[in-house]
Amino acid sequence: MRAFINGTSVRIDLVHTPDDALKVVRLALAAGLPGITINHSGDSGRGLQIDVAPVPGTFASEALAALVYVVAEINGITSEKLIESWRGRVNLPATVADEAVE
Repeated sequence: MRAFINGTSVRIDLVHTPDDALKVVRLALAAGLPGITINHSGDSGRGLQIDVAPVPGTFASEALAALVYVVAEINGITSEKLIESWRGRVNLPATVADEAVE
């Protein structure tokens, strides 16, 4: 599985087993992201892609910590390492990164 932020949601693709799908759903709900959409993967035609999102109307800044948490957990890295990798690609102020990790 791999996960990435897609706007104000997280997309998890390469989900191939029911256990993996259940893990994603449980993780999303535990992070407070109840908007869960499951579709067949468009790229390969095999497996699933799962989008998880906050409650509609939630500001992206309010959901950032939960989104970062889910991406980091699925990708098997810490939130801090994820934020550091973004700092190298975008001009992300330290205060925004620090808030996302908390």
